[in-house]
Amino acid sequence: MSQPKEPIPVEKLEELARVLAVIQEAAERAVSDFKSAQLQTVDVEGWKTLAKGLLFTQRIVKKISGPASPVQRLDVDSVLLPHHKQKSKKQARKEADVEKLNAAAEAATHGKKRKPKSP
Repeated sequence: MSQPKEPIPVEKLEELARVLAVIQEAAERAVSDFKSAQLQTVDVEGWKTLAKGLLFTQRIVKKISGPASPVQRLDVDSVLLPHHKQKSKKQARKEADVEKLNAAAEAATHGKKRKPKSP
């Protein structure tokens, strides 16, 4: 369910930019620190959820940025690990069921014969 559009003051967009900049700086510092410590991996809880949050953030920022903005071409899923990209059996089943329902609805809609109008 999508939310209705609402006017957002430019000051709030500036605040968004500041928040994202602080997050970027913190992530870059963490990478630098881990590399300095010669760590190859770090245990992080909620990584898949982080990627979903990034995707949601990207969708919103795409709406307020221009069509030539690099955010339009970002592959947010690139931060996911391979096993995060795999669909769960439940999700795959649900998508297959939806496809079947859509196909059945399409067939029912186009398969109906129309009665000629009586004069």
